[in-house]
Amino acid sequence: MKLSESFGLFGTSIIGEADSKYDRYLPQLHRDGSIAFTEAFDGSRITSMRARRATQWVTTLEDNDDLTYALESAGKRELRTVGSRSTMYVTDARVIFVQDKMKSRHERIVGHIRYPWIDAIVWRPRLGRFKRPTLEIWMHEDFPVKYLGSWHHYVEVELDGTVDPAVIALDLAHRVSAHNLAHGAPAWIHDRLREQSQASQLPALDDTGEGLWECPASVACPHGASYIGDSHPPAEWIGRGKKAPEAAPAASSGEQEHLARSLTILKRMLARGKSIARERGRNVMETDDLLLALLIDSETPVGQLMERHGADYDSVKRQLDIGLPWHERRPDQRRQPERIRLGKRRLRFAVALGLLNTMREINRREDLDDHVGALQCGQQLVLLAERSGVSTVRAFAQVQIGGSHIMLDELTAAHNAFTAAAALRHAPVVTWSAFSSELDPIEVVDNALYGLWQVAEKREGTDNTAEIDALEHLREFRLRYGSDESTAWTADQLARIHGRNDDFAAAAQWGGVAVEEYGRAGNTADAAYAATIVADSHNRLGEPARALPAAVDAIKGAVLAGDNELEVLARFERIKANKALGNITAAWDELRMLLPDARQRNPSMARAIVIQMAEIDPVTAAADAITLADTDIVYYGPRSAEITLAAAQSVLDVNADTTHQFLMHSVRIASAVLTNPDTVTENVDRAFTTLSGALTTTEDTQFTEQAVQLLVGPLRLLDPMRLYREECLNFLKTLKTARRFDTLAALATPIVDRLAETLLSEPEPSSGDMVALVCRQWELSRGLKHSGELEAALDVQEDLIRWMQKVAAISSTEWARLGYHLANYGADLMVAERYSDAHDKQTEAIQLLRSRLSEGDHYRNLLVRTMRVHAQLADRNGDRAVQRSRLQEALTVLDDAAGADWVDRARTEIQDLLASTDRT
Repeated sequence: MKLSESFGLFGTSIIGEADSKYDRYLPQLHRDGSIAFTEAFDGSRITSMRARRATQWVTTLEDNDDLTYALESAGKRELRTVGSRSTMYVTDARVIFVQDKMKSRHERIVGHIRYPWIDAIVWRPRLGRFKRPTLEIWMHEDFPVKYLGSWHHYVEVELDGTVDPAVIALDLAHRVSAHNLAHGAPAWIHDRLREQSQASQLPALDDTGEGLWECPASVACPHGASYIGDSHPPAEWIGRGKKAPEAAPAASSGEQEHLARSLTILKRMLARGKSIARERGRNVMETDDLLLALLIDSETPVGQLMERHGADYDSVKRQLDIGLPWHERRPDQRRQPERIRLGKRRLRFAVALGLLNTMREINRREDLDDHVGALQCGQQLVLLAERSGVSTVRAFAQVQIGGSHIMLDELTAAHNAFTAAAALRHAPVVTWSAFSSELDPIEVVDNALYGLWQVAEKREGTDNTAEIDALEHLREFRLRYGSDESTAWTADQLARIHGRNDDFAAAAQWGGVAVEEYGRAGNTADAAYAATIVADSHNRLGEPARALPAAVDAIKGAVLAGDNELEVLARFERIKANKALGNITAAWDELRMLLPDARQRNPSMARAIVIQMAEIDPVTAAADAITLADTDIVYYGPRSAEITLAAAQSVLDVNADTTHQFLMHSVRIASAVLTNPDTVTENVDRAFTTLSGALTTTEDTQFTEQAVQLLVGPLRLLDPMRLYREECLNFLKTLKTARRFDTLAALATPIVDRLAETLLSEPEPSSGDMVALVCRQWELSRGLKHSGELEAALDVQEDLIRWMQKVAAISSTEWARLGYHLANYGADLMVAERYSDAHDKQTEAIQLLRSRLSEGDHYRNLLVRTMRVHAQLADRNGDRAVQRSRLQEALTVLDDAAGADWVDRARTEIQDLLASTDRT
């Protein structure tokens, strides 16, 4: 069965449809966007919490004679729906999810799980820093033709780290049991439901760290909620335990054939309905789309009835389209905007005076940043506007309180106020008094539409769909009623938003529209800025030939407007275009011209200029990069270190002295970036990467000694949180891969000493921090061993084993790492000819790994390798019996392994070793 036919947890609910739609499948919303709770069933005890993510997984289990196929099907899970940051409500009847980010002005992403559907609840507490607490809610669903199979759903809810999921699971268990007891559960489970509704605790966590609560009985979702009011299929309760009744007998062959034929017609209808919905400009199929699908299907009873009575598909479709709301019609079906202005109206003196005084008080409070006080005055303004009886004044008051709500970040209230004002039509121009300006309804609607854009802009999230939609509505209004400049502003904003979304083709298109409209309005400065957007967009699209003329126009406009900063931006776009077109000299000369002024006025532009120069000539640009880094190490340092490293690599085979100088500058700057407390995490990682490149670029021992001398002190005092970074470990691994073992030993030593000192000062160091130390100790031991200091390497490994034993005592998942390091320690002891110690460590490793064989093949692989090394040790000691015994044991371990590639290779190698042993 298709996954798309299964129940999807998350869907779209339209704001304001709570009074006209039932909520079996999705929660419905009031006009203010809030959830429509039913107190009789949801109750008054409603709790809410943050859900970082809610993910619906589905397993499809088809009935099949082949048991192997059925088992394989049951093990495959597929992603059905995902809900990002949401608010989770727990009521007495269901769990509701409302996604924080609105899909559009009229829609929200919502979903719910009704208690009769719940099969089981699984919870996992927080594990370490990276695994947040989670809650899983399990359900099942029959296929449309029930006997063909079912879907098994589980919704995984990721919670904030401070939340205890066991508390939520217990509360849910109580509510589910109480709800099902009161609403439809069969009598044979009533006793168990009463018992579980009063349970003081849930079952203990199992060995995997999970807790499980199973509901005594449940129904297939999305049915079984008989109290919601619409027509619902009968629900069959499926139970667990000895008292559960037997399942109903299977359908007869004739019934099965009839059901299969009905399913075929249903599928065809749904497919046609979706096609008709797309044809009518919709993304979601509605009931009228299904009606049209019925009309053209002669196999359905409704279609046959319509055919007998001569119903015409096209005429019915036209009537349905006329009945659509204006915002749902296709573009060619929308009516022209209604007339806004209608006559004039002068307010009575007392009304006008009250309104003007209230407006002055609102402005005074806004000047004092007293937005709460301004909102209170705005509410008084609304009351006065209602008394005036003039629609223009009422809409104006809504705009005022909408602005106050925005300042208080009350975006839903602001949205509602602006929406009410934007609906103003056929309203009079209002004169306050002889001494004040008129109140034009067109300006009121414009301000309301502008406010709706502000609300969309302030909402959290990376999806700008609502913001774009609001701007396009505002632009449509201004094209009819506004000035060229106000219309151009909307095109300018659309260009910027599309640019932020990396949709540079749309950004260039809207930027060109803004240039033209600003030009008609005589606004040279804004036209120049829009031309800069066009040039930037074409450069990012790889179209320098189109970017160049736009940049030239932008420069001319900026010069005419006397805007030096805008001129620099426009010139920078011309530089990028010239460089891409191969006009290197022109680009270089303009960069050199811009740099001195940018150093004084615009640090970000100065950095961008040096980056562009480095792409043309890294050696010449390196001098400017060094100067900038010495000016501000935090801002310029990371990029300057990378530029000087690139300069050194570009002259590596040409000038050894210059290479040496640039590499030392790169190391010095990167070291300063690392040690500066204001450096952000991303730049810490970049500094480690730069050091890796610098120390592996050349084999010049003089440079290496100077660089090590420069780095040892700062690394010994560096913030431990920076040494825990993965890039720090990668830095050491890069030195090992490049076989710079002396350098590795010299630089890993202060890192290991600093972390060990930090952990020893903590009463209970975390296992993650101890593992980080162990990883760095391992790299240090490799550097010492391969640089000829084997005894020092063994000392480091001995300390490493002590730390790993502490980690393994906390986390059983680290036993494999402990076994790995014990085995390697034994191997290095054997190289040092400390055979007795080597034997002890290898024996300990073998015993540990043998005890964990049931936990995975990686333990088995490591055990076999350790046994081979132990056999090699016995060979050096002349103990043939032990050597042969270990090799035989390794073969026995391999006999129990799965057929992986490494198993065959290992078996061949060990058999060859056994044969060699027999010959000698």
